[in-house]
Amino acid sequence: MSRQPTITDLAAFSSELREAVADRISQHLLESPTAEDLGSVQNTLLEMERSLRNASYFLLSQYNRCTPIGRLSDDLLLEILKYCMHDTSLYYDLDAPIIPPAFYVCTKWSNVAKNSSSLWTRISLPMNTQLFKLFVTRSGSSSLDVFLSNQLIHRPRDLFEVSTIRRIGGCLRQLLPRISHLQIFWEGPANEEPEDEEPVNEEPLSQLVTDYIGETELSTLRSLHITEEGGSATHIKLNTPMLRSLRFGEGSTNNLHLSSEHLVILELDRINATPKEILNLLYQFPTLKHCRIKTLTGANRHESDVLPFVSVPKLQTLLIAKLNLCDMIDVLNHLDIPSSTSLTLAIYPCSVDTAPFHNFFGPYIASSDEMRIVQKDGVDMDYILTSKSGLRIEINHRSAFSQLASYGSNLSLLDLHVRSLPSLPVFGEILRKWTSITHLGIHTYNLELEWALFTLFEGPEILLPNLQILDCTHSLFSTQQMIKVLRFRQAAGVGLRELKITKTFRPLEDIDQLQSLVEELSEYD
Repeated sequence: MSRQPTITDLAAFSSELREAVADRISQHLLESPTAEDLGSVQNTLLEMERSLRNASYFLLSQYNRCTPIGRLSDDLLLEILKYCMHDTSLYYDLDAPIIPPAFYVCTKWSNVAKNSSSLWTRISLPMNTQLFKLFVTRSGSSSLDVFLSNQLIHRPRDLFEVSTIRRIGGCLRQLLPRISHLQIFWEGPANEEPEDEEPVNEEPLSQLVTDYIGETELSTLRSLHITEEGGSATHIKLNTPMLRSLRFGEGSTNNLHLSSEHLVILELDRINATPKEILNLLYQFPTLKHCRIKTLTGANRHESDVLPFVSVPKLQTLLIAKLNLCDMIDVLNHLDIPSSTSLTLAIYPCSVDTAPFHNFFGPYIASSDEMRIVQKDGVDMDYILTSKSGLRIEINHRSAFSQLASYGSNLSLLDLHVRSLPSLPVFGEILRKWTSITHLGIHTYNLELEWALFTLFEGPEILLPNLQILDCTHSLFSTQQMIKVLRFRQAAGVGLRELKITKTFRPLEDIDQLQSLVEELSEYD
């Protein structure tokens, strides 16, 4: 192994070089050189200067290699640069290209950035012309993630100019063979135009899609997200044979026409859709695994509609929000889906509903092991059912759970997060029928109702004989009343195994008595 050069070695080399150069030039000048000779000497000196400058750069690069940041591997640098690019790649100034400063920390970082095609695959349109060319070149042949929006144009009146559409469309057409993920966010025209201005195109997104995509087969497209706000109903027709994920926001499902035999994720947000339109849409995508449909209230079915029966044999999760109860029943009755499909359903009250909620929801309770009821702001209740098989059903409705008493005989867990409980007789009737419950959770700040609940355990009848866990976290209660309850159940041979309370709500007195009456007293923050 060669010896590492020292500063003394460099000083001696520099001194020797200076003396040799000075002596050679002095001797050359004494020989009455010609202009050509002097020019040759000057060129030699310039070459030496360049070599010394490169040597200086080399020393700096070697110095950087010895610093902690300089010892980072190329793979780790690439991950850092990905984060930097992610923060700045959605919105670019159309006049001045912007590249993250981290790309120029040093030569090594710059080389990693230039040679990593994955850093240049996220393209926003419209984009500065020079920056667009740079991204296209450096991304090589990699698949592209394209974000398109007319929000990126600074002048409002340019939103729907033909020249602007052409600019965006031309770039989009160039990228079509490589797009893997396409996200479009488009603001429609204002409802009212100034009197001194010509009306703008009412369907600019449709025009863009028709003129610059048309019937082109988007064979590399895997994910598509379209949102149009404030515009008229946009008709989207695309040839997407390999599409796997679709998100469509605001509009009518009648305006969406896609060809895909591989779609597994469908998300529709703020759409106008009747039960028939929802079923017709699901019919297009029999390979779905995950489906989320959020409708605007008011798109009720027409009495003359003949609903098709639709099979979605691979569906794992289904969310529908919101339909009135009759429409929800119509959709579910005409869907052939696996019994293991997890359901999340939101039902809004409607005067035309004729089907009682408990008739619809009761059978779901009867086939479940656990039920959680959560009352959020207002009067709506979230009913969350789970079973040992992993099936999960969540339904949002305003119905009081007192109407469901006859269906919960198989439940082992009941967890209530409510503002108030039913009246004492009604709640007592529920507990008499739900004898399989082993875990009861009651979470409410209403102290009087808590006292009323505890009196249910004082007999003479033993309610919930299989109860093992009482969860009163985030609830206030009377210590003395709780002691009476625990003693009564212990004396009857059905004592509790565990009592759960909140530390900040725990009683200051008689805590030892509580601990002596249960096998385990669990306290939570």
